[in-house]
Order: sequence, then structure tokens, then C-alpha cells
Amino acid sequence: GKAEAGESIVEILRDPGLSPAIQLPAISALGRIGYGEGADVLKGFTTNGTGQVRVFAWRALSELGEPVDRDYLIEQLDDKDYAVREDACGALALVEGDEVEKRLRRMAEQDENQAVRQGAHQALIRRGMRGRTDSENVALLREELSKAEWHTQPWIVRTLLDECGAEGRVAVEAMAVKEDRLGVQAGTYLIWNAAR
Repeated sequence: GKAEAGESIVEILRDPGLSPAIQLPAISALGRIGYGEGADVLKGFTTNGTGQVRVFAWRALSELGEPVDRDYLIEQLDDKDYAVREDACGALALVEGDEVEKRLRRMAEQDENQAVRQGAHQALIRRGMRGRTDSENVALLREELSKAEWHTQPWIVRTLLDECGAEGRVAVEAMAVKEDRLGVQAGTYLIWNAAR
């Protein structure tokens, strides 16, 4: 999560012989740490490489607040590779438009692959969080947690911790005292967060 790593990651991505196994996490990292200076190198990956690499690049650019090719990402929701569909859902989380919302809802309800349904659900939650206060997001995430599939619940717990400030931490601490599967997950994430 340290933006100062961005320069080194960009240098890694400039290697023309880099395998997709390294490209994917490096591209993703630039978006997640908010390294805007890496946008130009990311743009090069939107037209080169595998479908998954292209979608990762668009997702990282959207996380950096850069314009994205909305139509391309929507097309990728029909890709035969479930990993591409799942990544396209994540990339569309920050893209405006009613058509995007409708397609993500359809993917969350109807895609044959569980990971894609989960990715679409997470994208819809992320869309709902935009422009809200920490308090509003905690309330939203708590509501989503009560109806989420068990695969999405850990993501919600991490999002509460990583993106909802002190109120999110309090919510996760309240979960951690319960003696159920979610309580164990919440406790694990609290320990992991403290170790970072």
C-alpha cells in the first residue's frame, strides 16, 4: 500500500519480456497504491497482451481516476474466460452509467461462475459506496454483509477495515467477539491489519 513503490513497479513493467504472471499483480498494484505517474505505462497494456492483462490495465486506470474504454469493458463481460469476466466486473465498479449497473446486476444474479457473480456483487457494492461518508459506508456494508454469500463476506470485512476509518474498525471489532465463522474472519483480519 505504499505509493513510493510505484516507481519501481513501473520499471518492472517496462521489461518487454515480463510474463503475465508478473504483469498482472504489478498492474494491479499501481492502481491500488494510487500511483498516477504510472498511468502512461498502464495505457500501453490496454492494447497489448492477453485479455486479462488488458482488463487489469483498464481497472488500474479507473482506480487512478483516468478515463476508461467503457464499451470494451462491457464487451469483456461476455468473454468465455471467467477470469476476464470477473476482472471486467471489478474494472466497471468505478465506471458511470445505467447500462453498466444493469449489466453488473445481471452478472451478479445469472453468471454461471461463482467468482464472476461475487466480483459483480462487489462491484455493485463499491458503486454504492462512492461519495458517501465513512458512517454511511459502514451502514451500507453491514446491510450487505447480512445478505452476502459467504464468499463475499471476507471482502466486506476487509473493506470495512481498509476504507471506513475508525467506524469501520469498530464494526469489525464488534464482529470479532462473536463465536461464529464471520467472527473468526473478523478477528483474523484485525490481527493481520495490526501486523502490517
